[in-house]
Amino acid sequence: MAKALAISVPEVKNVEDIFENLGGFGRFQVLILVLLLSLEIPTAFVVFSPVFTGECAYLNFKSDL
Repeated sequence: MAKALAISVPEVKNVEDIFENLGGFGRFQVLILVLLLSLEIPTAFVVFSPVFTGECAYLNFKSDL
């Protein structure tokens, strides 16, 4: 007969415990996060530019304010 393998499963209380059991949040994950979030800054300028310039590029409309 085959013996049953004893597997120890750590107690998980929150998400930080899961990250710690997987090896933490390393340098590669930080690098990927910074690269992805750096794309958000130019996108925010494009999205909010009509607020500051008063122009609507989609409708070729300029506010008279």
